[in-house]
Amino acid sequence: LRETERRCDALLDSSTDAIAYVHEGMHVRANQAYLDTFGYENFDDLLGLPLLDMIDAANADEMKALLRGQAHQGKFPAQLTLRARRADESRFDATVEFAPATFEGERCLQIVFRRQMIDPAVLEQLQRDPVTGLYNRQHMLACVDDAVTAAAKGKKGQSLLLIEPDNWVSLVGAIGLGKADELLAGFADRIRMLLGAEDIAGMLAEHTLGVVLDSRSDEAIRDWIAKLQHSISSEIFDAGTRSITVTASVGGSLLGEKNANAETLLNQASHALRSAQNLGGSQVDLHDPAAREKADEERDRYWLDLLQKALTGDGLVLYHQPTISLQDAEGEFSEILLRMNGPQGEVLPGFFMPIAEKHNLTSAIDRWVIDQAVRVLQARESLAQPTTFFIKLTAASLLDDTLMPWLSERLGAARLKHGHLVLEMTESKVMTLLRPAQEFVNAWKKLGGSFALEQFGSGLNSFQLLNHIDADYLKIDRSHMADLPQHPDSQKKVTEICQQAHDMNRQTIAEWVEDATSTSLLFSCGVDFVQGNFLQVPQRLE
Repeated sequence: LRETERRCDALLDSSTDAIAYVHEGMHVRANQAYLDTFGYENFDDLLGLPLLDMIDAANADEMKALLRGQAHQGKFPAQLTLRARRADESRFDATVEFAPATFEGERCLQIVFRRQMIDPAVLEQLQRDPVTGLYNRQHMLACVDDAVTAAAKGKKGQSLLLIEPDNWVSLVGAIGLGKADELLAGFADRIRMLLGAEDIAGMLAEHTLGVVLDSRSDEAIRDWIAKLQHSISSEIFDAGTRSITVTASVGGSLLGEKNANAETLLNQASHALRSAQNLGGSQVDLHDPAAREKADEERDRYWLDLLQKALTGDGLVLYHQPTISLQDAEGEFSEILLRMNGPQGEVLPGFFMPIAEKHNLTSAIDRWVIDQAVRVLQARESLAQPTTFFIKLTAASLLDDTLMPWLSERLGAARLKHGHLVLEMTESKVMTLLRPAQEFVNAWKKLGGSFALEQFGSGLNSFQLLNHIDADYLKIDRSHMADLPQHPDSQKKVTEICQQAHDMNRQTIAEWVEDATSTSLLFSCGVDFVQGNFLQVPQRLE
């Protein structure tokens, strides 16, 4: 028996026919011709795959019934004609032959797929619409399926357009039903003349023509539609003894990964066509499944251009908000706040900084802010008044190996005697970049700088972070400030933070303070500094 199976294996491998062994509906053996036919590189990709995965959905029930009958009664037809499905989702017509076999001592089913060979000229004729000469509905839908499959794999720039003559019922009424085909054929000719080598056109309904345009830009698709509408509207169509003019409405959808489904695509294009027709004659409506993303990209490009110009010009603006000491600390303390001049006024960083981060500009912005702050501190040196600026730092700066040498050079040139910088980052950002943050803070403090942790107390065990990050100031998370007088638990939490911070020789800052009662409570809790619009709104840094 084993010798017989070895001979069968050798025969199987040498055969040019696509042959597989199936046991309980699953592939257990296949030759190279079978792998090539269905587009699989090796048998491991096929092992354990159901036979039904190789069959088009239209024939699945028939094949399922055949396998069930073979399993229970040992009966099967000599052959079956069906549509097979390859690994890339393409289809082909095949005749399948069945025979009993054994594999490793187990009874199984031998299956041979033979492609149906049809004269190409005959096949081409069968795929054509007899009136227009374009593809018929069946083949056009298959072409739409192929376009959708390509889009799902990443092909870009395809589109499906649906085109109809405007006022078709009135046109047919004017020329007579017998001449409708003649008019439709002439209409189709105007479409055929504009098709590119890879474009496809065919009938999808009685007087609805479909076009799948191959890869084009959005602008090129609209140009093609405009040329088609002009070509149709400028033509005089002869229908029997009548000569008439025609306009066309066009509705369609761009095709991408977001709508890579034939039914979805056809529905979107159909809806667009009806929308175009509701606007009147010779109109266009083109659905874009990625319209929101494109609008966002366009907005990003606009703001990126403004941001780049702001960095090199005078488009960035600094404000400062005083940080008031509750413990009579000497000198002035201020938070430095960034704004950007926009087309309709100043813009907050919450809007433009995500764009800066996306395009790797945050580190450059950090340097600009630090440089401007140092300039202001230099200008105030003559007042001999201690001044401390708190400046936010982005994550990109922590990972910038050139920042610390630049800071050393900049501060060395400034020779500040009364000015002091405190760089700050949020607790959550530091937690995710703990090692580079630790190295940065240690190097920064060697230059004489200080460091602050923002949103402190938002984590589960914030003080554990201080074992690794030598922060001088702890900015208490704003969640503890909301309606502070009405929340004793928040007051207790703030008191605990301040007591533990003072035990570790750290100072605390409460931001977002909005009323006198909260200020008094924070003093009682032991907070060192307070900051908020109630105390003073931000002012331009001069």
